[in-house]
This record gives sequence, structure tokens and C-alpha cells, in this order.
Amino acid sequence: INAEYMGHFLSVYFFSLMFGGPLTPEAAEKTAKQFYLAGFVGLPWLWAANVFLFWKVRSRNEIVAAYVKRSLTCFLLACLLMLFWWLIIHTAGTSWHIWVIRPGVKGRQSGYFSSALYGT
Repeated sequence: INAEYMGHFLSVYFFSLMFGGPLTPEAAEKTAKQFYLAGFVGLPWLWAANVFLFWKVRSRNEIVAAYVKRSLTCFLLACLLMLFWWLIIHTAGTSWHIWVIRPGVKGRQSGYFSSALYGT
């Protein structure tokens, strides 16, 4: 089984479960739009799923192609933002002012929200 066949099989299987039959152009447009918009609700993996599921269909429908292109762009931007956040967090020293409660400091800490920890 090659990867192209497996990807086609998974997308056909997914759509047959979701719609109870073959995918119509109207259903493809609706689903692509829903996946694209749901990505903004904090589920950027749906952008990746949108690209995966509709990559081959995009050449047959302009609306689906637009949602696939937007989903790919948003997913790549979300990945870059996540990578940037990860680098900042993992390279930040304990003296940086990005920490509300500094990691690795033993004993009582000072700070804006430390009184909530110690009850004072």
C-alpha cells in the first residue's frame, strides 16, 4: 500500500462516515469552511486536517482551493508561532521578567502574584 492510496482511502472513509455517502461539491465547500473557521477557535490541527483531506479536491473546486490555501497558511503561521514561543520559554533565564513565578527558585518568591501562593 503506497502513501497516496492510503491518504485517499482515509479521506474517502472519513467523508463516508461523516456524510453517509460520497462527497458532493456543496458538502466539500461546507466542510472545508467549517474546518477553516474552527481552526481559529484554538484548534489549529484542524487546519492541517483540512489541508490533508482536501488537497486533491482543491483542483476541482475554487472555493475549496481557497480554504485549503488559507488553512495551509494559517497552520504554518501557527507552527512558527508555537516554535517561537517554545524557544523563548526554553531559553529564558530565571532572571527574565517574562515569568510571573520563576522556575527553579527555592524558597519564598517575590512578585505580583506570589501573595496568592503564600496566602499573604
